[in-house]
Amino acid sequence: MSEEKKLTLRDLQLANLYLLKEVRDFCNNNDINYVLYCGTLLGCVRHKGFIPWDDDIDIAIPLKDYKRFIKGFPRKEAGGEGSVYIKSPETDLYYGLPWAKVFLGGTRYCSKEEEDVPYDYEISIDIYPILGVFDNKYFNRLQLFLVHLSRALVAGPQEQHLRDIRGDKYRFLHSVMDRIPRWIRVLLYRATTIFTWRDPQKHLHVGTIDGAPFVGKYCWEDWSEYNLGEFEMDMFNIPKEYDKLLHIMYGNYMQLPPEDQRNGHFRQEMVLDIPSRLMEKILRETGHEESR
Repeated sequence: MSEEKKLTLRDLQLANLYLLKEVRDFCNNNDINYVLYCGTLLGCVRHKGFIPWDDDIDIAIPLKDYKRFIKGFPRKEAGGEGSVYIKSPETDLYYGLPWAKVFLGGTRYCSKEEEDVPYDYEISIDIYPILGVFDNKYFNRLQLFLVHLSRALVAGPQEQHLRDIRGDKYRFLHSVMDRIPRWIRVLLYRATTIFTWRDPQKHLHVGTIDGAPFVGKYCWEDWSEYNLGEFEMDMFNIPKEYDKLLHIMYGNYMQLPPEDQRNGHFRQEMVLDIPSRLMEKILRETGHEESR
């Protein structure tokens, strides 16, 4: 493959698929339960692969298994070009999100406005813990508030930079947070997890750490059993009750959205870099040499 060949959305998807297979294999080898989640689950069911305009992958893992996952998955010190490693607030003091990501070393993917931010914008996939949700409405509101607070507490320099560019309406609140020493913010974040990180097996309803489903939409029993679903000519875990869950997430999920709404993050202004030798390895190990 030529160095000069322009990288495409499909190349990014295959790099994400490479990461997904690494995560799947690690989970299978360590008896860790996982499922495809959100747009990745929708793509699996509706397209048997990526939604054609999608550019990321989401995975959900029950809390107990999630803790084992972030403890056991390789970290960046084992890294280098083509390495696969994890970052989370539990593994990296300066990581800026309350859920984990698995990264592909030696790559780059970001928007033009993020290009100069001092942060490792390597290709990554999201790993969300499945959490139990309080049925009591007051505890539920407090839990949801603390989930959002935890994100502000761990927000990194890249998010501060983007707030300045985009004029985030919560910029003042975040600027106050930025004055608190990082180690104190991480300790406060970990304190919030004592209340917000609930064992899903002990609750009727569940959500994930991004906060969106903390309104009693999901039941644990719908996530607790898995089937295999085809995704990009390979097989991955999906919830047995995927149809019910996708209807909750997207309504009539089998109907394609209007063309003007078929948008992922990938745009002309995105910066994408995958070394040619690594791209060749990705194509070979995902079995998609013919797709390029």
